[in-house]
Amino acid sequence: MYRDVTGWLLDETLCRLDALGLEVEQRPAEYERYEVEGWLVRGQGWLVANGALNLRYARIQSARADIATVMIYPVGHPEKLPIFAAEWVCLGEIVRPGVLDIETAGVQVDLLKEMTPIFMPLRDRWSHHFQACAEVPEWFQEIRTPWSAFFEMEVARMGELREMFVDYLEKTMECFYTRERLSDCVGGREHELVLAYKEHHFVHSPGRKLLSGKLGESWSERFLGTYHFGPAQD
Repeated sequence: MYRDVTGWLLDETLCRLDALGLEVEQRPAEYERYEVEGWLVRGQGWLVANGALNLRYARIQSARADIATVMIYPVGHPEKLPIFAAEWVCLGEIVRPGVLDIETAGVQVDLLKEMTPIFMPLRDRWSHHFQACAEVPEWFQEIRTPWSAFFEMEVARMGELREMFVDYLEKTMECFYTRERLSDCVGGREHELVLAYKEHHFVHSPGRKLLSGKLGESWSERFLGTYHFGPAQD
């Protein structure tokens, strides 16, 4: 009944983060799974590595659509830990857009300097695989990095996308989400720059219009604003 081409995204993420320790964020059942009139929306969240990171996942499915998002945020130390962001919007036989980036919350000059020689080779490796979208939203232009991917592709090439995703995630974990670095980032309140980044995504999320039209504004605003883009939940 529901399109299923992105189910691997969460599996590939959890199997790599599991060794760091995952604690499920609590949320009401209706914001974990909600089904209405041919649409299924699911959302989950975890604290990773004793709360150094916050993993969020959302997926929207219909007979024709399969949209999935993974976000991994630092909690208290955006100067040490980057944000990992991936989203695939699959409609029919086309992914448009696909988004993959490793970003910072706020301007983190030293962290960006450290990231550049690590992620630019990945951009060079993968940039020719998929066609860049002709139009990029202004809100994404404001936060994207030089190694970001904002592209379109045929669903039939999902295997290549999966390989690119794993490449980017494993490099992020190898160089930044290490046990040593994460152990130095445990404790404290969620940083205001991380909260501002989440709010920026919430305000500009195309999902707000889609979900509000299908599931109602009240539910959609809480699902996105409180849980998917909201503060880390204890």
